Amino acid sequence: MEYSQRELERIYWLKMRLTSRLLIKSVKEERDQASASGLKGAALGARDWAQLAHMQD
Repeated sequence: MEYSQRELERIYWLKMRLTSRLLIKSVKEERDQASASGLKGAALGARDWAQLAHMQD
């Protein structure tokens, strides 16, 4: 099957849009995971500080 130049350009730009959207989605997922990990770390750190403070009472 042969494609016209216009069809090839359309396919190219559709692929570029899809790739861009997938990349953005991937970056958002990584950011969300890092944020969740950071919150968990902060919560654990706060718990550890609370335990230390309680031990010193």
